[in-house]
Formats: sequence, C-alpha cells, structure tokens
Amino acid sequence: MTDEKTENIDLNEIVREKIPKQQDQQKFYLIIVDGENVGKIYPLDKKTITIGRSGEFDIQLVDSSCSREQAIIEFNDNNKPILKDLNSTNGTYVNGAKIKEINIDAGDKILLGFSSVFMFAIQDSLEAKFQKNIYESSINDSLTGAFNQKYLFDALSKAFSYSLRHQSSLGLLMLDIDFFKKINDTYGHIVGDMVLKEVVEKIENNLRNEDILCRYGGDEFAVIIRDFKYGFIKIAAERIRLIFDGRSINCKDHKVNISLSIGAATIDNENIETPEDMIKLADANLYKAKQSGGNCIVI
Repeated sequence: MTDEKTENIDLNEIVREKIPKQQDQQKFYLIIVDGENVGKIYPLDKKTITIGRSGEFDIQLVDSSCSREQAIIEFNDNNKPILKDLNSTNGTYVNGAKIKEINIDAGDKILLGFSSVFMFAIQDSLEAKFQKNIYESSINDSLTGAFNQKYLFDALSKAFSYSLRHQSSLGLLMLDIDFFKKINDTYGHIVGDMVLKEVVEKIENNLRNEDILCRYGGDEFAVIIRDFKYGFIKIAAERIRLIFDGRSINCKDHKVNISLSIGAATIDNENIETPEDMIKLADANLYKAKQSGGNCIVI
C-alpha cells in the first residue's frame, strides 16, 4: 500500500531544487591541481581577475617563484576568457607553452611560476560546491572547524619564508586547555567536545583577520601571528588567556571552568632557523607554562 504522504511528494520539484539546470548555472573557475593548496577553487566572477603575489590581487599566489603581478584574466564582449601575462619574471604557461596572451578553454592547464598549476574549469553550482567541500575538508578540523595540523605546517612554512624574504615579524602561540582530561573524566567526552568547539569560537572572535588558528591535536591549538609591532605577541597571548581566566563555559547544563596555558616563539629568536624550530620552542614554552601550574604565558 502506497503511503499517502509519498504520493503528495513532487519528485520533479526535489530534482529541480537539488540538481540545477547546467545551462543556467555554469560559471568559470580556476582550480589548483598542483602546488600549494591543491583543490582550492577560485570563482572568476568579475570582468577582470588579477593574479599574483600582491595582497591587492584577486587571486593571491604564495609561490615565491611567481611575480607580484603575474597575470590577468579578462572576459571579452562574448564572455570568452583571455589570459595575459603581466611581464612576469618566470613566465606564464598554458598546456606547456609560454604565452603572452591567449584564449583559454575548459580543461586548460595554467602554470604560474615554477610550481603553481591551475586548471580552467566551467562548472555548475553543484560541482563547484562539491569541489569547495573537498578542499575545506582537507584543511579543516572536523570537530572544531579550526584549521588542522597539516594546514598549520603548510601555513607556517609559507609565513616563515615570507618573513625571511621581507624581514617582517612572525610569531607562534601554542595553547593548551589546563586539566582537560579531568573535564572529560568528570563530564564525559560529549561535554569535552563542546568545550573544544567553544574555545575555538571564543579565540577566533578575538584574533585579527590575518591571524591563523589551528588545532594541533587533542586539546592543543596553535595561532600563527604575522606582521606585528614589538611587544604585540605578548599582548595577543594575554588577550587570549584572559578570555577564559576566572570564567566558565556553559556546556550541556554544566558550568565548566577552564583556563589556558600558552607558550610563544618569535622568528627573531637566535635558536630558530626553521618553521619546525618555532613549533619546538613554542611547545617547550607551553610545557613550562603548564609545569608552572597553568593559566599563564611563557615567552
């Protein structure tokens, strides 16, 4: 016997809602297929798209072999994309051939610098959403939404190279929730997970746009801090510590008191030669903070 509710369902309406008409929804994108941030997708939703290492460009490249002003994509009156090289140092290549200006088609591979390879794609909104979800799942922690450990290593490596090249400041904070095991043992892992998510949300609300929060593992987190004036790293760490000092978080009808221990490192330390050195030093300082009783900062 057929369920009356099932009979009233318009399957065609569900299909129309879930699967858009391809001819109505197709748009232009660049997808990174090799190099840093593989899988990242960029919508080409403007008449002119600028590409380069410049922070003012629409698509900012992190590859040091790319020029500050690398290339530009312009759409002509027929909405056909034209790729132009902006006299870049190491050139722009399409399907293996160096170009100055060329019409590009779906599937074309674009090499910028020595290692950043993009694919020009035409996708509908469903395909673009799938591509975006795949990329985000590869860089985000599934529980808290913060960036994951892999992203931390990649982002810190890029920031470290940039800092050396431009003689700019760079700092790293390693954060740990004090006595987190006791929270799990007392209230259960569901509450523990809620605490982790709440901690991430509160920290993110107190960071600058250019700061990067990552989950390092368990209840340990890291914050990459770039381009700051002398003394700011301590101010930033203290601001985060004070978010939780003497306060409680409401989780599943429980008031959970938490505090953070923080270890910090900056690139100008004489013992730091690599990004891994920064992590080791910040982690060692975090250990000192916890050994001191927690709820404190060691720089």
